Amino acid sequence: MNYSPALKINGFNITAWIPILSIVGSCATVVTPSGGSKDLRPPQVEASAPENYSINFTGKKIEIKFDEFIRLQNIGKNVIISPPLTEKPTFLVKGKSLIIEFEEELQPSTTYNFNLGDAIVDITEGNAIPNFQYVLSTGTYIDSLEIFGKVEDAYERKSEDEVIVILYECDEMQNCDSLPFNTKPRYFTRVNASGMYTINNIKYGKYKMTALIDKNQNFLFDLPNERVGFISELIDPADIIRYDLRMFSERKELKLIRAKGDKPGRVELAFNLPVKELKVQPLNFASKKAWEVISISESGESASYWNNYGADSLVLRVTDSYYDYDDTVEVACNNKTEELTITFRSNLTGQSSFDYFTNLELIASQPIVQHNFSKIILLQKVDSIHYDTLAPEVLFEDPELQKIEIKYSWQQEVNYKLIVDKKAFKDIYRNTNDSILMGFRTRPETYYGNAKLDLVFASLKNQYIIQLLDPSQKVVSETVVTPKDKLREGLKKLKYDNLNPGKYRIRVISDSNNDGVWTSGDLINRVQPEKVAYYPDPITIRSNWDVVLEWDLKE
Repeated sequence: MNYSPALKINGFNITAWIPILSIVGSCATVVTPSGGSKDLRPPQVEASAPENYSINFTGKKIEIKFDEFIRLQNIGKNVIISPPLTEKPTFLVKGKSLIIEFEEELQPSTTYNFNLGDAIVDITEGNAIPNFQYVLSTGTYIDSLEIFGKVEDAYERKSEDEVIVILYECDEMQNCDSLPFNTKPRYFTRVNASGMYTINNIKYGKYKMTALIDKNQNFLFDLPNERVGFISELIDPADIIRYDLRMFSERKELKLIRAKGDKPGRVELAFNLPVKELKVQPLNFASKKAWEVISISESGESASYWNNYGADSLVLRVTDSYYDYDDTVEVACNNKTEELTITFRSNLTGQSSFDYFTNLELIASQPIVQHNFSKIILLQKVDSIHYDTLAPEVLFEDPELQKIEIKYSWQQEVNYKLIVDKKAFKDIYRNTNDSILMGFRTRPETYYGNAKLDLVFASLKNQYIIQLLDPSQKVVSETVVTPKDKLREGLKKLKYDNLNPGKYRIRVISDSNNDGVWTSGDLINRVQPEKVAYYPDPITIRSNWDVVLEWDLKE
């Protein structure tokens, strides 16, 4: 009888024993049976040596026999052995049997849980044994404690993929802070698609508990792109308490990834994180007539440093006090003369529709150094032929001199035209604009919906940030509530008017450090990320409709 050679898949040794049958003088053709109902029954265990939940185990292998031929699938993803072994065992499939052979001595007086997940399937239909577990002990009894809970993203409050939940034996927390960085766990498991987890067969004792997205699969929190969560205090599995963990990325050091003089008068700066308090100072150039400005992208991870120094290179000191960041970079400048036309984008939405209660915005492609607002003409349609000339208020609304706001008391369901004459603006390159004609129509009040929210806080020990998110998850309204507000019975009434139809969310951030933004956690210093809550359901806003909401954060 011949056998196939051993295979090694995902770190596990897999050997499939396949008999080759020879029939002298004839050939056998395998035909798939037809008719009858489809087999949906997974393989069943007929016997095992030693038996499941055996004690005093001293052997080197386990054999489990099933009632039909089996194969293994996705063994690297499915198999969890807790406590983990230094050397991964070999998994052999021999006909109807699974054989697990150990490459090392098992620890004394230890209960091992072999969770094979959905790895064992029959060879015909691929029916899997769900969550198959085999347990044995090298001691005189089986440890029987368990813990369970859920893991989710601390900010988005959504379940995370590829998370392992980890337990370390620990008597005193202060002696165990470094364990996730340098020590393999005593127990671990993986979360399911819903973020739920269970760790079985834990022995009595106290444990430090963490969750980890283990990018390099070494059970250590040792990479900057790994996410982590933790329970602040030691846990006792005997307490029968649900333990939920919130995953976060630790606040990293700000780094300047790229600095490039891509066009005359502009240096592009790219960072690994959103900048908070960015400042740029030239160290090799100074002039009383020098002009400079910084514009930061919406994501905060890039910035444009505009200047009119005309130098071949600039030495820039780049700082951000929020991250305690201070660095110096030398940038070759692009001083090639080129003629550019100033272009504009606006805040008009699809089909030139416009919200009558907002200001019209024009955003220039380059900072403006000279302007003539008299060359901006606003017209209101009277009939099919006639337009009235209006007198809007026009001003720059940003220090970068790129955003122009046109303020006017717009009427509903009215057609307007905006004309910007040629050479109304001049940028830092001395370039000007071509003439612009924009037509738009304001929407009626009945197009929008409204929402009212009665929000009840359990207490106001710190300030809270209440955010309304539109269908694209952009914050369209933000309210800060502080202990000084002295809410009656913790009730805060909020009103959101003139909302575009769609599905919205409401987010509340417990801003415990009162810095006005959500702050992540810190594992080594045992600082949890700030708590975030979302209104339980998406809020559907319909045209000409009011929604009344109640949310009790005490619950």
